[in-house]
Amino acid sequence: MFSRRRIFGLLLNLLLVAVSVSLFVPQASQVAGALMICGATVGITMVSAPVRLVSGILIGVGGAAYSVALALGHSFDPTELLAVNQTLIGMIAAVSFLQLITRTEGLAQPRLSGRAAVWRTTGVVHLLGSVINITVVGSAADHLRRRKPLQMTDALLVSRAFSTGSFWSPFWAASAAALIYAPEAEIQIIMVCGAALAGVAIAFTSESAARRLGERLVGYQGYALSRQLLEVPAAMVVLIVLLHLLAPEIPVAKLVLVCSLAVTAVVLVVRGYRRGYRQFREHAAHHIPKHHGELTLFASAGLLAVGCEALLSVTSVRMPVEVFGAFEAWLCIVVMVALALVGVHPVVSMAALAALVAQLDPDPTLFALATMIGWGCSIPVGPLSGLLLHLGGRYGLDALAIVRGNLPYLVFVTGMAYPTLLLCEVLVRS
Repeated sequence: MFSRRRIFGLLLNLLLVAVSVSLFVPQASQVAGALMICGATVGITMVSAPVRLVSGILIGVGGAAYSVALALGHSFDPTELLAVNQTLIGMIAAVSFLQLITRTEGLAQPRLSGRAAVWRTTGVVHLLGSVINITVVGSAADHLRRRKPLQMTDALLVSRAFSTGSFWSPFWAASAAALIYAPEAEIQIIMVCGAALAGVAIAFTSESAARRLGERLVGYQGYALSRQLLEVPAAMVVLIVLLHLLAPEIPVAKLVLVCSLAVTAVVLVVRGYRRGYRQFREHAAHHIPKHHGELTLFASAGLLAVGCEALLSVTSVRMPVEVFGAFEAWLCIVVMVALALVGVHPVVSMAALAALVAQLDPDPTLFALATMIGWGCSIPVGPLSGLLLHLGGRYGLDALAIVRGNLPYLVFVTGMAYPTLLLCEVLVRS
């Protein structure tokens, strides 16, 4: 008898295969969508009560909106119901395989201390987190606490440095979700503008952490840096950018998915076929099922987006503005952050915003960058975000204390997001 966990894991692994095959057979994406819905059906019985409640509300609202749209004359298209963020969850699951070949512990003894060590720590957490995602949070925090309780200064540094990866990284769920709603966005412009904002955010984070450390700054050694630590993240970023330049018609999320699986498999085979095969298989069997919460939530948000888009297409509801420029894009960030502060996941607010602003025919690059920045600004202040729940559950920290500590950072980065969007608007027009 198969357990729900094994059934879910099988469905998600089959989804990975289907999304990969869709690169060559587009119809396979619909198969992946069906697998996503089946996975969510199983996953909703496995998630915690709060996630089950939120998912149920999203499905209910999305289903009701779609039903009303049909009653008002919307043409039923079964393929619409199969567009439920399957590429997004597939990419998240595929990127997790990179953990098998990425070192997350420094191999060198710290050679810097003080302010320089703070800057190095922020940079390393950001670069690693930009590719291998939340795994680096636990690794960095374990390293920084040095068998003692994790200090609030380090928790704030890690949460900020990690979340800035959302501003530009194609390996983040934020990027995959944004490009689902804005598939024609120019990823090169997004990466340039997002990386510029990330650099400013890293500088703010490093200096504010240095000030909080006070007298402890002199002896602070932080997270040690070694060449081996950054080999896989750097190589993956270069590979994805090159492949996107060579094949711009292929969605970046699918490139990330396929490359993550392929590079992991090749490296493991080179290191030793039998051991590598065992690691790959064990990860697929035991780690992949852990994504049941994400898949359930993302599928529910996808159904919400489908319902809202269908309803808006047959109603006369209009936005109070007629154009979508840098200011309107910045307001999207403000809305996402405000919703995050009361517990709404960014994938939900992104889906709702995509449906609402579609009637303005927004520039896809500007919209995608805004929602990616909104995602990155949301997670270090969202009391129910996976990042803060991870820090609170693993290290016994008060999530609300982390939120309060990150508010000055939120105000600063949200403010700096506006000139970033202005830059994006200029680059798009040039």
